[in-house]
Amino acid sequence: MNKELSNQSGSLISPAPRHKRWRLIFLCLCIFICGGFTGSVVTKIVMWPYGHGPGPGDIEERAHDVVSHMRNDFDLTEEQAKQIYAITKERFTALEDVLHQNLDAMDLEIRTVLDDKQIIKFDEWINKKRKEFPPPPRKNMRRGDK
Repeated sequence: MNKELSNQSGSLISPAPRHKRWRLIFLCLCIFICGGFTGSVVTKIVMWPYGHGPGPGDIEERAHDVVSHMRNDFDLTEEQAKQIYAITKERFTALEDVLHQNLDAMDLEIRTVLDDKQIIKFDEWINKKRKEFPPPPRKNMRRGDK
């Protein structure tokens, strides 16, 4: 056999030099980082339409997002953007108020079905849930609201 192709153990392939191993490790690390970045960008793009934008209580932020998307899609003037912002902010506030009213009405209706012991447990359960998931602070309170 040729001395250049074989080593002491009789194998025909010699191990890769150290600098080539580091290149391979670096290449794998770069691919991993690029894959993570690509995955996060794709997830953001795919999940945005399903409500993973600003949450409840972020009325001003949601109205701003609507206007910024419309600016890009409809070439809005500054005056149009201001008017659309005011409209969306007003409507998001009204929707939030209706949601709170409906939740309060639902609690009252549930109480009519329960007996006295169950109402006490229900109140404890509601208070526990409110501590676990407190409502977001109301940023857009009108005069007279507390």
